[in-house]
Amino acid sequence: MQTFSSMLALLVPMFLFLAIVLLIFLICRELVCWYWKINRGVALLEEGVQLLRQLRDAANRAEQDALEARAAVLRRGPT
Repeated sequence: MQTFSSMLALLVPMFLFLAIVLLIFLICRELVCWYWKINRGVALLEEGVQLLRQLRDAANRAEQDALEARAAVLRRGPT
């Protein structure tokens, strides 16, 4: 049976290797995103979503105002 120190001697290099591979992956991912302007595209899409939500909210407010105005006219009755 292996002792704790011999198991630790096997695990430390393995975790170090995995950490280095993860670091290289993250750096390469950031370079690819920068090169293909993916980050900028995501920012533009988020901005577009925000503008669409503002338009939706404005349309809902306008529709609600129109419904309230029509209800007021109907409450007054025929003239």
